[in-house]
Amino acid sequence: MRCKRFLIFIIALILINTISAEITQTKTIENFAWEQDSNLNNALKLEDYFSSADELRFSYEVIPPTTDISPLQIEISNDNAGDVNFRSPEASFIGEKYIVFIATNSTGELRSNTVMLNVTRKISSSVSQQQETNFSITSASPSSETLSIYTGDVQMFGITVSTAENTTITWYVDTEIKKQGDENTFSFTPEATGTFTIKASLRLGTKSIENRWTVTVQEKAAPVVAPPPAQTIPEPVCGNNIKDEGENCENCPQDVVCASNAKCTNGICMPIESGSSFLSIFIFILIPLLILAGAGFFAYKKGLLDKFIKKKEKTTAQPLSTKKLDISVLKSYFDENLEKGFKIEDLKKAAMGRGWSMEDIEKILPKSSLEPLKNYIKENLKKGYTKQQLEQISLQTGWTKEQIAQAFAEIENDNTQGNSPTDTGLS
Repeated sequence: MRCKRFLIFIIALILINTISAEITQTKTIENFAWEQDSNLNNALKLEDYFSSADELRFSYEVIPPTTDISPLQIEISNDNAGDVNFRSPEASFIGEKYIVFIATNSTGELRSNTVMLNVTRKISSSVSQQQETNFSITSASPSSETLSIYTGDVQMFGITVSTAENTTITWYVDTEIKKQGDENTFSFTPEATGTFTIKASLRLGTKSIENRWTVTVQEKAAPVVAPPPAQTIPEPVCGNNIKDEGENCENCPQDVVCASNAKCTNGICMPIESGSSFLSIFIFILIPLLILAGAGFFAYKKGLLDKFIKKKEKTTAQPLSTKKLDISVLKSYFDENLEKGFKIEDLKKAAMGRGWSMEDIEKILPKSSLEPLKNYIKENLKKGYTKQQLEQISLQTGWTKEQIAQAFAEIENDNTQGNSPTDTGLS
């Protein structure tokens, strides 16, 4: 029983000692500021800010945005008092450093609040105390505290103060220092989306003021080719000498008149030149054959075979001119019916149904214009979009790779000849 009580007493004693040895911070450590090319001795005693029943030892650690305490030096006495001296051996250094102090004993450690060490520009004799007192921001650009931009945009910020001389200006993006000195402008070009805080921190002597902007950055999207406007198709009116939608040579022969070398078949003007050509060829070949047969028989009897062979060679050369005539007839057929409003695909089907090859049809068709695509490319190149973005959008819209490549080539050729003052960015 006595052993049990003794054990409880020992455990309680250990717990009391542990609790009493716990480290606490008794008050907040303020920020410190001093002029360049000088030191701040006996800045503070850390024993005034930490409490523990156990003996304490002190150290420090830098925290973001600070990555290195250099060129500053921090001296902490190696005793329970924790006397601190701040030294600035580099005369030209002006800026801010952020640290925390660490109190340690046998039970663990405790980190202090964040402490800013600010080395300010030395106030010249020409700057009066009144100027430092009246130090203020007179204007800021942009005037709005919130703004939206796109990735890749360049946004300028500017600040004007009442006393520019001897003023140190530090520019931040969020907590990261981007520029420090006496420049009152800052250029921000975001590469990623998100919300950013731009801060201008200004210091004259021991007085510090700041201005902040909140910037929302959005992704810049490639332009989208707008679909063609919807067209209202009027009801067809037969007899108005206009080929309306839905009219054909069968249901309205007054408005849809087939060409002289075509006839209406199931509402489509079908070329008849192939049959006519066949009949002409038949007539022009049959008659000479009959004549040649008679002449051959006569030549056979009279021994005039050589004259017959020459006559046959001359006759067999005739079909060469027929093919040329057929192509011109086909072109005439397409020209006349395209003017009447027939769709080119219907005319192709009709011609191929009559024996024409696609190769002959392609020879007489007009080439499609790339002007709409070229105009679209030129306009969006001026807006800053890349060749790759415009190629992708054009492919999605329905243009082929060959058409897109030809359009870029023609634009580049126009620029080479001096037809366009715009830098298209094709390189």
